[in-house]
Amino acid sequence: MEREQPLTFLEFNYMLLQAYDFLELRRRLGVRLQMGGSDQWGNIVNGVELNRRVDGAQVFGLTSPLLTKADGTKMGKTAGGAVWLNADALSPYEFWQFWRNSMDADVGRFLRLFTELPLDEIARLEALEGAELNEAKKILATEVTALGPWSRGGRGGGRGGRGGVRTGAGSARTCPPSTSIRPSSAPA
Repeated sequence: MEREQPLTFLEFNYMLLQAYDFLELRRRLGVRLQMGGSDQWGNIVNGVELNRRVDGAQVFGLTSPLLTKADGTKMGKTAGGAVWLNADALSPYEFWQFWRNSMDADVGRFLRLFTELPLDEIARLEALEGAELNEAKKILATEVTALGPWSRGGRGGGRGGRGGVRTGAGSARTCPPSTSIRPSSAPA
């Protein structure tokens, strides 16, 4: 394996830093579960082990498969185009646009993974083709955005509060334009 540049201090010690972070999160905030993508498994296991060895604390780690798009690329901050659940890092409008611009082949899977729509409705939307698929993408964007922390009502949106993202039964419209756009160097 060749690299054009050597590892930075942070890259070399990232596993240790993440393990120590888990220890401090448990000590200061009572965090007992760290979740992450499957690529973080080793880092999380080190945090579990550090908590056990240093303080005798029982903590837990949970990993899930990395989310990938239809083209095989992973979704996430390191893949570019990070999706943040923080309006300081990404406006609700930009968040909505991310989901609206999903690849056609991803729409059905994303509807199942990231919305609370009934499966029969998802099957109907997944069967749409051509220009009609754009309506499914708008519904995907609206439903996912409504679950975000910037939505009004409910637990961040959900079924009860569309927070200005949705109007009427089944119709979708875009969120208000962003007033501040952050570069992709938003906080990690």
